[in-house]
Amino acid sequence: MDRRSFLMGTTLASASGLAIPFLRAQTDSGISKRKLDRLAISSSSYRANYDGLNTSIPAVMPRLSHLTFGKYVKERFGITQIELWDQQWGLKTHAASDYTIEQCREIKTACDTVGVRVISIEVGDITSLADTDPAVHEQAIKEGKAWLDKAKAAGAGSIRIDPNRQANAGDVNSIVDALKQITAYGRTIGMRVLIENHSGYTSNIAHMLEVIKAVNNDYCAGELDWGKWSPPGDRYTDMQAAMPYVYIVSAKAEVFDEQTYEHVTFDIAKLVHNAEAGGFKGIYSLELYGSPAPEDTDRAVRWMMKTIADNIA
Repeated sequence: MDRRSFLMGTTLASASGLAIPFLRAQTDSGISKRKLDRLAISSSSYRANYDGLNTSIPAVMPRLSHLTFGKYVKERFGITQIELWDQQWGLKTHAASDYTIEQCREIKTACDTVGVRVISIEVGDITSLADTDPAVHEQAIKEGKAWLDKAKAAGAGSIRIDPNRQANAGDVNSIVDALKQITAYGRTIGMRVLIENHSGYTSNIAHMLEVIKAVNNDYCAGELDWGKWSPPGDRYTDMQAAMPYVYIVSAKAEVFDEQTYEHVTFDIAKLVHNAEAGGFKGIYSLELYGSPAPEDTDRAVRWMMKTIADNIA
């Protein structure tokens, strides 16, 4: 099977009983189930609603957590798939060792109760895979494997790793070797490892693809971030060309018109059209991460939902 075919191819009681203030069911989006099934929302879109972050705004309602986010998304938008960001667990640090398997199982239980699926965990904090020091290298591999175990316990099918978050590229051979070992383990437990055009060496789309090809394992794929692109080249052409290696599209949004709530930074409709033309059949995970954030996050999400759905083949 070729890569394109493969890639396309608290407690239950407390979690289910948690009330979400000011929540009104507004699920009649007019979007077909077939298209809704290709949409997800990242919890990072609602970072102001989570406690324990420097982006938290206590006055913004409802207050959310990973135990209630799935319920909110389904009742508000009719979407049944979510991505969870490691920075939003409410802990002081964000290392894999901070989260217990039991905590991750509680998230799965809360999601199962309301018919929502965690598709992936966005891992922001991990020891650099680009470091050549043997001890650091082994630690990065250990953390990657630990995240796979915990993401699986949360019901996810993948994790997203930033190989290195530093501005410098680091050692590419170290990145590839670490990803080979992490991905090989992931394959044994049915978990994919995704890398993103996000930071460090793989912030460049061509470099991201280079690393994926070097790992040479169908369980290592891309999560393409619409918001991360820099010249030379063309945003739309470069992203379309990457589609055979993309498992999830991080449907990043940045700046919205204050009156119409249309996205103005780049052309979302064109990105969707090109992704579909490039053979992408996976999930678009909405991630609102612009600065400043839209005043009405729900309204921005609805604009994104409609625009993406209107351009899905």
